[in-house]
Amino acid sequence: PRLRLQVPYFSDLVLDVLVIQQLFASHLTRLAALSASFVLLQFFLTYISVKRYLAAQHPDHRFTCLFTWLGFPFGVLAADLFMITQPVSHLLPVVLQEFVPNYVKVRALIEITCEALPQALLQFYIYLFYVNELGAPADAFAP
Repeated sequence: PRLRLQVPYFSDLVLDVLVIQQLFASHLTRLAALSASFVLLQFFLTYISVKRYLAAQHPDHRFTCLFTWLGFPFGVLAADLFMITQPVSHLLPVVLQEFVPNYVKVRALIEITCEALPQALLQFYIYLFYVNELGAPADAFAP
């Protein structure tokens, strides 16, 4: 059941990248940059959060040192993959058994407040201004 909860997160990430790509292709570079900044912001805040958690809980662990140097963005993406392991987390090392449930909660909070909500508002603005106000046809953003 928890795996089903994580699939939409990864689907959302793929869709965010596709939206950014489409905005660049439509020559809406400022909106594409703004959209990309929302995605990068969530990764950066997650990196800071995980780094602080690891430094507080496991200051001398090699994983903490590794995350400090490779954590942005690669460590966050790796930690995102750990979200999938929740159903079998009892098979993971103790450090990860403690880490994964906390990570999932913090990641969801950061993703919703710093990426999903601003992204939805931006897409609503795009719809109102570019499609509705300017009278652009709905397929104007198609490749």
